[in-house]
Amino acid sequence: MTLTLKKHIPNALSISRIAITLIMLALAIILTWDAFVYSTLFMVLYIVGGLTDQVDGPLARRWKVTSTLGNNLDSIGDFLFAGVGLILVIPVMPYLHNPLIIIMVSSIFVIKIAAVIVPYIKFKKAISLHTYLSKGVAWLAFLFPIAHWIGHYRTDLYINLGINEMHILFVVASLVIIIMLEELMIHILAKEPKPHAKGFLFDRKK
Repeated sequence: MTLTLKKHIPNALSISRIAITLIMLALAIILTWDAFVYSTLFMVLYIVGGLTDQVDGPLARRWKVTSTLGNNLDSIGDFLFAGVGLILVIPVMPYLHNPLIIIMVSSIFVIKIAAVIVPYIKFKKAISLHTYLSKGVAWLAFLFPIAHWIGHYRTDLYINLGINEMHILFVVASLVIIIMLEELMIHILAKEPKPHAKGFLFDRKK
């Protein structure tokens, strides 16, 4: 495989994630919202989009073709995919009216926006971090809509396991808030750009 091709593949994966995200949102608007979210088509698009997030960055690092453009595309793709995923799934959840869940989800978006604005003001550049903690929690956030989709067709699943789905969402949202706060604190305390920071506590030990 040529170096030129290796340079384009990770970026193409990020762009495809952005395209898949927009297609999912368009289909939800065009079709019946509930019907699309609980369709096989949605789950296929969602899984494919999520998998691109797991391979674009590692491929770029493995092939040593990382770039500012690639990092920005990856970050934009992540933000749009996660945001639209929440927008699509949360309205069909039976506990949408729960004030605590609404506050937590709103907090995630507010903190994320702050984490984008702060480095731009301080360093005149957009910086999105991929810390160790964020990678683990990203998997949990990715798996939650899949679990909800399965639970829709297997209504006895959570009952048999003794699991309350809202409690799962509460735990996932809490962890996402923690990683968003970690990213924000890294930017606030940094005296220079730290695009490759691996974690607040980890970097403080260096």
